[in-house]
Amino acid sequence: HFKGLFPSFHAQFSFGISTAFVTAIYLLSPDNIRLLATILAIFCLEGISVIVGYSRIVVNAHYPKDVVGGAILGIITGFICSYTLTPILKDISLNYQIAVCIIFLVLIYILSEKERGE
Repeated sequence: HFKGLFPSFHAQFSFGISTAFVTAIYLLSPDNIRLLATILAIFCLEGISVIVGYSRIVVNAHYPKDVVGGAILGIITGFICSYTLTPILKDISLNYQIAVCIIFLVLIYILSEKERGE
């Protein structure tokens, strides 16, 4: 029995966060390690997101299309947020960067709260 809605909140949230961080790593890394840092981030962060999405299917919480839809929305959101926030983050101190990232995570969670009734 499937209870989840389209799209999967878990897939959307995990892919959104991981894509935002992978994109930020790409944009903020020094040129000499940019490729390596980005590849490692993709395998680690996006790999975790794939596992999260797969787990939603395995536990019968969502159909595969729900997870794929959530992943697509999450990736789009992650790119938009990264390309919007990264130029701002380059020019501020580390403490403010951390604060902005925490606020960003909280806002994504609040905006994605619709499916928490699972």
